[in-house]
Amino acid sequence: MPARKGEVRNPTGHTGRYGEVVRLCQNAGPEIAKRLIQIALDPNEDSRVSVVAAQEVFNRAFGKPKAEVKTTDTQPVTLDASKLTDRELEILHKLATTKQADE
Repeated sequence: MPARKGEVRNPTGHTGRYGEVVRLCQNAGPEIAKRLIQIALDPNEDSRVSVVAAQEVFNRAFGKPKAEVKTTDTQPVTLDASKLTDRELEILHKLATTKQADE
């Protein structure tokens, strides 16, 4: 039977095979996590392999670390808009209006 107007039969767009793969990975997850921990803690393992395994364990346990940029510069930033090109002004305007829409 054809879909009616406005009806979405597969909103995610994933096939049944995708769901099967997700289930397989989720079921194997605990054993794979245990194996990663074993590799990370094995003193006989290549240190590069141990580091990668440990990193994956930490990423799964605590989430990937966010990149932080810290600055000691406390001077305010000034911008002379008269020196910007039309294209630069357009980009600056888009950035400013996007930020306002997000707030």
